[in-house]
Amino acid sequence: MGIVKFRTMNYLGVKKTSLSEIPDGWEMEELNNILMIVKDKYTPDKKEDICCLELEHFEQRTGIINGWCSSSTQASVKNAFKKGQVLFGKLRPYLQKYWLADFDGVCSSEIWVLTSKDKKTLDNRYLFRMVQMHRFIQAANVSFGSKMPRSDWEYMANIPFPLPPLPEQQRIATILSTWDKAIAKEQQLIKTLEIRHRALMQQLLSGKKRLKGFKDEWKAFKFEDVLAKITNGVTYDTENTIGIPVTRIETISSGIINFSKIGYAEQFANQEDYRLKYGDILYSHINSLSHIGKTAIYLDEKPLYHGMNLLLLRVNDNADRNFIYYWLNSKAARKVAQSLAKPAVNQASISATELKRILLDLPTLPEQTAIAAMLSTSDNEIQIHRRRLEALQQQKKGLMQVLLTGKVRVKI
Repeated sequence: MGIVKFRTMNYLGVKKTSLSEIPDGWEMEELNNILMIVKDKYTPDKKEDICCLELEHFEQRTGIINGWCSSSTQASVKNAFKKGQVLFGKLRPYLQKYWLADFDGVCSSEIWVLTSKDKKTLDNRYLFRMVQMHRFIQAANVSFGSKMPRSDWEYMANIPFPLPPLPEQQRIATILSTWDKAIAKEQQLIKTLEIRHRALMQQLLSGKKRLKGFKDEWKAFKFEDVLAKITNGVTYDTENTIGIPVTRIETISSGIINFSKIGYAEQFANQEDYRLKYGDILYSHINSLSHIGKTAIYLDEKPLYHGMNLLLLRVNDNADRNFIYYWLNSKAARKVAQSLAKPAVNQASISATELKRILLDLPTLPEQTAIAAMLSTSDNEIQIHRRRLEALQQQKKGLMQVLLTGKVRVKI
């Protein structure tokens, strides 16, 4: 990205406003004075097919289009937008969804199409950053309407925002776009690595691809043959906020053990029987059907106890625990588990007995270990880039905080 040089704001050159201190040359401007909502209507022509964006086409808090949009010929009158205008979801569930349009199209009436009133006063690229400010989001969250709450422009229109001169706006927008490009590049790389990882899992865990040096035949096993332990967790009061840390369904929702999403239980006599050991696998056996079979492996030393609605799987000496963990996460294993699950009104379930009967083909233990090591290396590469992505996102967040408030000035 190169080095961006900043100079800190000279506080001798600060002027006070009724709301805050801003640098000399900046103004506090009410939104109504500098931007407007575009209300150009578009009536679909049956002969014409133009991209029509709905709120669900925006990824939460990213401003990125998912890549799909519906045909405008399927909808009634919509709002038209043009390349360079800013789209912002005003309906309560979709607040903080925004996009700087890079093509012309039409969108749902639940999306504001925003643009500068005067290009000499406000650059739309800077406007795109303004709608991401805490001040803007906070105002947008003051919603109106009972059934489907939505932001109210009449309320927001008179809220003042710090506004730098146009050249500084443009420079700030350019700097932040550098971070956007780096973030987008990292996100694309992660997607590519994830696709490669899934393909590698499918080939290695099925035996379609063999590692060099291994030629022995794979053998069929029942799942129970590779388990030293398979148990349900302890029942506890979900309202507890103190006590021993216990797992719950949310603890493994992201595919890892998330200690920020644990529960707590009062101490009990045989609690050590429920304490997780290094390498234990947690398995979601009561969940919505699409989440049945989700797993996470415990690779930590922090005390954590096995809670309800998850099965604990402890692998025996017949198998490599990491291999079994990856096998459980394979598309084939998830598909088998979901086919065995019994659906209910809001969730489905698979019993420990049914899980034990699942058949799997296993290579020799040394080959299992080698396969698990290769998949672990691939997994670790993805995690490294996820951490890089998180660091870039935090850097951008910090930059926005100081640049959009004038706490740090940029060289023009």
